[in-house]
Amino acid sequence: MKKRRKISSVLFIGLGGAGQRHLRVLRKILPNSKFLAYRKKNKTPLLKENFEVDYNNTIEDKYNIDIYNNLAQAYSLKPELTVISTPTSNHYKDCIMAIKNKSSIIVEKPCCLKINEIQNLKKLLKKNKLSFFTSYQRRYHPLVNNIINLINTKEIGNIISVNFQTLSDVRKWHPYEDYMDLYALNKKLGGGVLNTEIHEIDLANWIFGKPKKIFYRKKKISNLKIDVEDTINIFALYKNIEVSFSLSFLSNQNKRNLFIQGDKGEIQYDLNNQTLKIIKLNGTSKTIKKFIHNEKLFFIQNSNFIKNFNNLDYRNLENISYNCFFLDKSAKLNYKI
Repeated sequence: MKKRRKISSVLFIGLGGAGQRHLRVLRKILPNSKFLAYRKKNKTPLLKENFEVDYNNTIEDKYNIDIYNNLAQAYSLKPELTVISTPTSNHYKDCIMAIKNKSSIIVEKPCCLKINEIQNLKKLLKKNKLSFFTSYQRRYHPLVNNIINLINTKEIGNIISVNFQTLSDVRKWHPYEDYMDLYALNKKLGGGVLNTEIHEIDLANWIFGKPKKIFYRKKKISNLKIDVEDTINIFALYKNIEVSFSLSFLSNQNKRNLFIQGDKGEIQYDLNNQTLKIIKLNGTSKTIKKFIHNEKLFFIQNSNFIKNFNNLDYRNLENISYNCFFLDKSAKLNYKI
């Protein structure tokens, strides 16, 4: 029987909003593991689940975690798992550093911005027999599974078109900090609406597979002094399916919608309100509501990763490589990982 690797210690690199969410969730999943963290700026205070500041405690005391300002010192303690929640532009090099220190990885989305980076990660992970996971928690909502089943059973017939609409206001994302300091608004840190709001692109690739062609137009429509796009329109061709994306994080509206039109009806998925509606051409309709807090989705995905920690299954990297087709301008769509 294959010896099971234990997770006796976990290193967190970055404890901003996403990093602290992983911290809250993993402390519940791994109550007896030693937790370490490397913080460079130590800027984000202790946050509650609703992203309000908790002034009555500290991160160290609440989660029994040791904080280091020297990354080499933290890695000298040989953590079995590293959780990476740094700005997007740092994800790849932080993953490489974890691998060099023989540590498995959970990394915030997107893990890479280029196809050759994810190919190299896969090679190194397999060579070192390390587990790997990129956080795309929206895949784990049961309504997404409902959508996949509806498509597979041709509940709405043959698909004619698919449209994702994602609108939000980045200025309201993190009330505890100045929005102009967000990595999402900084090109050097890997910002921009495409890199930041990639969840819907991931869902499309999760549901429909590998894209064949991609066309997009980036725009900056706001008056903010930023060096990244705040709006993008994308048209992607999958096998016999056309998918369009409208993404903006400087909108007065807050929407995350998916519309799937078939020749026998349509599917409407409201991600914010967590409502799925199936409308048939014969006039019948059905609405399914399933509310799951985003924190719970993180718990589900991280629990699944920990449960399968020893399986060393790298097939998820193939789907993640599809996301890179949208991010990497030099990517060739016939590239095989």
